[in-house]
Parts: sequence; structure tokens; C-alpha cells
Amino acid sequence: MLCIYIPGIKGKQASRFVKKNCSATSRKKVYRQSQEMQYNSPVHTIHDRPEIVETKSRIGDFEGDTVYGGIGKGCAVTFVDRKSKLLVGSIAISRERNTIRKAISRAFELMEVPMPIETITLDNGSEFADFLNIEKDLGTTIYFADSHSPWQRGLNENTNDLFTFLLP
Repeated sequence: MLCIYIPGIKGKQASRFVKKNCSATSRKKVYRQSQEMQYNSPVHTIHDRPEIVETKSRIGDFEGDTVYGGIGKGCAVTFVDRKSKLLVGSIAISRERNTIRKAISRAFELMEVPMPIETITLDNGSEFADFLNIEKDLGTTIYFADSHSPWQRGLNENTNDLFTFLLP
């Protein structure tokens, strides 16, 4: 039997206090799906991309991802062109889908070298749930990599590693 001393609480009140406040059921977290946390059901997967994207023979095929900052600090949205290795990015103040959408649009609007945006390949993160509107904004097609397959967007993953190494 476990004996716990709680100042100011005696006898049966102490056992009720322990049962109410220290039981396994009181510690369970309830996870709710908010409006901002909607998951992707991709229209185009990485297997639907045109063959020319795999050959890396044209400019305008981008791989994208987010680089998270600290908790509550937002993130950076990065895109890398597969042929020229040009890094395009923007800062988002939060990880919500509307904020990410605005950051993506801003990143491509502020690009110094005008470049066509033929395709974008992203991961299945919930931050890209607004991908249909992003496609309309940019006039491009967005493809999604398979879940838990970061090697399918290897150029962007390696660039993000360098990015976080140089700018912690």
C-alpha cells in the first residue's frame, strides 16, 4: 500500500484526492483535430510526376519542405529547384495552413530571378493541407511524396540540413 502525505488533507479525503488527481485516467491527454490540423488527401502523388522531372533537365521543378524553429516560433518554408539548385524561402510566423500558404506565395513572388514553376513536390505534412489553393495561386501542380519517405525529396532534405547547420 502506498502512503502519501498531503498537507491539509486527512483520512478519506486524502484517498479521494489521490484517486481524483493522480489516477491514470486523469492524466490521459485528449487530442482533438482542430480546423488547422487537417491532413492531406493528395490528388497527385510523386509517382504521377512527368518523366522530365526525374531527369532534372528543366528549370522549374521544385522540392519543398518546412524547417521548424522552436516551439511556438513558426518555421521557414524552403523550396529548391532540382536543376539549378536555387533555394527559395520565406518565414512563416506559425505552422497553420493559411500562414504557410501566404509564406509560399511570398517566397515565389519575391524571387529575384524570374523562373517558371512547373511542379512542386512536398511531403504529407498537415501544414500543406491547403495545397489546392496553393496550386491556384502559383498556377502549378503539386505532387506529394510517399509517407515516411524523405529520400524521395533528397535534394530539399540535404539543403535543409545545410540551412539549419549554417543558420541555427
